[in-house]
Amino acid sequence: MSVTILQPGPYSTIQDRGRFGYQHLGVPTGGALDREALAIGNALLGNDAHINGIEICFGGFSVQFDVASRITLVGSVGATLTVEEKSGKITDYRTCDVIEVGAGDIVTVPPFGDSLSALLCIAGGLDVPVIYGGTGATPNAKIGGFEGRILQAGDVIPLGKAGDEPSPSYQCQRDIFTKQTELRLMLGPQDYWFKQEAIEALLETSYKVSPQTSRMGMRLQGAALAHKGPADIISDAMMRGVLQVPADGQPIIAMADHGTMGGYTKIGCVIAADIDALGRIRPGDTISFSSVTADEAALALQQHVAARRAALTVKSEG
Repeated sequence: MSVTILQPGPYSTIQDRGRFGYQHLGVPTGGALDREALAIGNALLGNDAHINGIEICFGGFSVQFDVASRITLVGSVGATLTVEEKSGKITDYRTCDVIEVGAGDIVTVPPFGDSLSALLCIAGGLDVPVIYGGTGATPNAKIGGFEGRILQAGDVIPLGKAGDEPSPSYQCQRDIFTKQTELRLMLGPQDYWFKQEAIEALLETSYKVSPQTSRMGMRLQGAALAHKGPADIISDAMMRGVLQVPADGQPIIAMADHGTMGGYTKIGCVIAADIDALGRIRPGDTISFSSVTADEAALALQQHVAARRAALTVKSEG
C-alpha cells in the first residue's frame, strides 16, 4: 500500500502536529503550518489526532494511489481537488469533501490562490519513521517526513493502516478556513527594547508579507521598528508566532520550522487563537496587528475552539 508522487508542487512535505518536549536538545517542534486544518482533516476521516498528512504549499500537486483509500483536502476555502480514475473519468471535489479513491486513481490539487498551505489527509496517514515523537518533516534540520526532505516526483511512500469509517461521520463548514489577516498579539518579552514609536507603528500600520517567507519565518515589509539600542540579545528560547526584529527593523514571524534559539529582540507574539491563521497567509498579502492582554488572549482561544467545534458537525443521515 503506497502512493507515488507525480508532481510535488513548489513545496510539499509530510506533516503532523509536531514534536514537543525536545527543543532543549535542539530539535525543532515543526509540524503543519495549519494544525487546525490537520485536526479537522483527521476528524473527517476518523484518524487519530496524531496522524500525518501531506502539506501542499501553493498547489500544483498530484499523486497516484495504488490502493483504495479515503482522502480529504483541508486548509483552504477555494482549493479544489481532481480525481482521475483509471477509466479516464475525471471528477472535481471541494475542500472538506471526503472522497473514496480507487487503486490507480490520480489525485491532483491545482494551484490555489486563497491560502499558503492546504493538507491532503489520508485515512491511516503515511507510514514514515517516528523520530523524536513525530513523523513530520523539518527539511532545514533534515529530519522526519520522507527522508527528511521536501517531496520529489517519483517518491513512493507507504501508507498507514486505515481504521473503519467513523460512526457518526462528520462534515465541516468550509468557511472555517477563511483567510485572517488581522492578527492579535501580546507585546513582549522584549518590547521594552523598542522606542515608543516602534510599538505605535507595529499596531497602527500594516505590513506586506515578503516573497522570502518560508516554513522557518514569515518576513514582513513595512514601517521599520526602531530599537533603543542594539537589535541583538543573548540567544534565548523561541516559539511559533514570535515577532523577531533584526537590525533593519523589519519583523519576522517565527513559523513552524523556527530554530529552537534566537538572538533577535522579540517585540511580541501572535496569540494561540490566531497561530493557525499564519498557515493561510501568502506572500503579497497585507496583514495588521492589534495588542491584547493575557486574559483577552485566553478568552479568544476559548471562543476559537468553540467556533471550530461548531464548524465540525455530525452529518445528517439524509
